Amino acid sequence: MSPRQLLVALVAGVLLWPADLPAAQVAGSAGPSQGASVRGVALQQGANVTSGDIVDVGPGGQSLVTYGHNAMSRFNEQSSVRVFRCSNTVTLQLLHGQMTFRSTPQQPVEGRIGDATIRSADGQEAVGLVSLVTPTLATVAAERGTLAVSTAGDGKSALVRAGETQRIALSLTEQGAPLPVCGAEVSGVTATKVTTAVLLGAATLGVGLGLSRNEPKPNCTPTPPVSPFMFPCK
Repeated sequence: MSPRQLLVALVAGVLLWPADLPAAQVAGSAGPSQGASVRGVALQQGANVTSGDIVDVGPGGQSLVTYGHNAMSRFNEQSSVRVFRCSNTVTLQLLHGQMTFRSTPQQPVEGRIGDATIRSADGQEAVGLVSLVTPTLATVAAERGTLAVSTAGDGKSALVRAGETQRIALSLTEQGAPLPVCGAEVSGVTATKVTTAVLLGAATLGVGLGLSRNEPKPNCTPTPPVSPFMFPCK
């Protein structure tokens, strides 16, 4: 097993394939993307991303996915993210690499790493940067608003305010069940391993903001302009 395959297995705990999900629905729409694919097919601007799809981004690539109401996400190079739409909430399961997402009051977006959930703390606009640094360490940085990070295994939670970074330790346990998808466990899926997360503490390091500024951005112009937080284009 390659290091990347090991990391994906560690973070996902158990992979839920689209065939195991309820009837497929459109989760979002692809924006300007390069080097990105879904099920081995190049992701073109305007293409639908279906709930349960995994967006893979290769070296030097980047992908933008929009969800309506000014909510969106950006997946960086060498990243894999599974996208779910559960009722009015979009859930992004980071399997590998790094992603940025914007959640709005009209269209909530939340991130998942193992059994940790990252969402807007107050339901207002929030922008978060989620990174898998190593197979056993992840970071969550708040670029705008306040994020709430909660872990299912130990029932703990923490707030990450703009400019702060929360570290998360990950471990693969032998017992457990897959995280519910859209509020219910998926029939026919049995898990013997699950990735658990432990909050390590927050620090005002500016790490997330620095990574965001240094990310390569595709040569494109957003139409219409995204304001006040603009990505992937300046």
